[in-house]
Amino acid sequence: MMTLKNAVWVFLACGSGGLVRFAVQSACSVWMPLAWQGWATVLSNGLACFLAGFLSGVLAAGSNLRLALLTGFCGGLSTFSAFALDYLPLVREGQWAGWLYVLAQVLFGLALAWLGLALGESMRTVA
Repeated sequence: MMTLKNAVWVFLACGSGGLVRFAVQSACSVWMPLAWQGWATVLSNGLACFLAGFLSGVLAAGSNLRLALLTGFCGGLSTFSAFALDYLPLVREGQWAGWLYVLAQVLFGLALAWLGLALGESMRTVA
């Protein structure tokens, strides 16, 4: 349900997710060669997919915390718009690496979401 309280929590969590994404981008810009900079988006999206799966398994459906963390934090962290903008220059330049990038985004994200969901569900069963 859209309430002012929920909107504020999603807003704050989204900003926090964006800050984590900024930290990942910053770290990758230091540790990775320029040609690999798009992989920071792969890492951010993978982390967000893992967390979304994990949180979906752990948190009750409809809870305010789930709303804030999944919609807000994971939404701020995972930016498929950045994925598209990282991919398009590769396609325009005719580089086959663009398809490797798409494959990595999809498979990495799905694998980590599956892993996070399995881990979250196993923790919920124990608790």
